[in-house]
Amino acid sequence: MTNRTFRQYKASDRQACIDIFDANCPEYFAPNERQDYDEFLCNSPQDYEVCECDGRVLGAFGLFAHHEMEETLN
Repeated sequence: MTNRTFRQYKASDRQACIDIFDANCPEYFAPNERQDYDEFLCNSPQDYEVCECDGRVLGAFGLFAHHEMEETLN
């Protein structure tokens, strides 16, 4: 049985997240977005989480309310 957990992103998850990003280029992400994503990860993103399965990061995501996104863009 696999053990899936969701938890807050940590700086030590950075490389796993970059590896996942790279594995999904160019089908789901444009290669030129990689630097922006890396900068986002390096700035210790709040409200960003990872999904782990048996201790291995398999995915990452963030959920933001629409008003929070507007505040970030302004």
